[in-house]
Amino acid sequence: MKKTLTAILAAAAALNAVADAPAYSDDEIKERLRMVVAPRCGHADEDRGRPPRKLTDASWFDGDTNRLMRLIRETAEEDDTQEGYLASGMIQMLGRYGSAGDLPFLYSCVTNPACGKDAVASILNIEGVTSNSVAAAASYHSISNCNDRTRTEVFEMLAVRSYAYDESTIERQLGVAYALNYAATTGKYTKWMDRVLQRCDPTYKNSKRRLSVLRAEYGLGLDHWEIGYVTNAINELVAYPEADLPE
Repeated sequence: MKKTLTAILAAAAALNAVADAPAYSDDEIKERLRMVVAPRCGHADEDRGRPPRKLTDASWFDGDTNRLMRLIRETAEEDDTQEGYLASGMIQMLGRYGSAGDLPFLYSCVTNPACGKDAVASILNIEGVTSNSVAAAASYHSISNCNDRTRTEVFEMLAVRSYAYDESTIERQLGVAYALNYAATTGKYTKWMDRVLQRCDPTYKNSKRRLSVLRAEYGLGLDHWEIGYVTNAINELVAYPEADLPE
């Protein structure tokens, strides 16, 4: 999807090269968005790989980025593809170029299995870690018909963003608390989550926090892909010895 952004901006650059470029209607701009964002839905994508230009340089939407953001939202809502490629591409674009005015739309997409992960990512890009964006991640995790891999991707996005804040900030506390709780109550991709947390916080590897999370995961009943990793990690921490582990 990142290449999608390059493609659409390159298309705008090509249009700028035309001296007397005509004014494009909303429907014409939407079709251009569809052509570069959803190639797997049968549209051409000849401009992939060209260097991007700033959105405000594009004459085909008259430099009106508010208009472009509106058309991007509308195009996402009109996605009739089963896989949701078009909506996902549009939502990623909002995360890169949008503003607080796009948040209500993004929040409305969080529980859509086809594009909810991208909606959470875009929300985090626009407003960072807040009580609302943490709630958005929780809403996505509550969807019953999305896969465990994308759930873990949302966990990682939130954890990485949260740990980037100073330890004393409420944003870090909110995000980290949610990440640890999610890891402790999820029995899928436990190795992945554990490594994310260790990467985000070097003190996590040998801590009572980690031991508590691993024990909670073990109690969930892990499959054979996860049980060995979690068991070995618990044994290493207990042998530290456990009583000497820092919080």
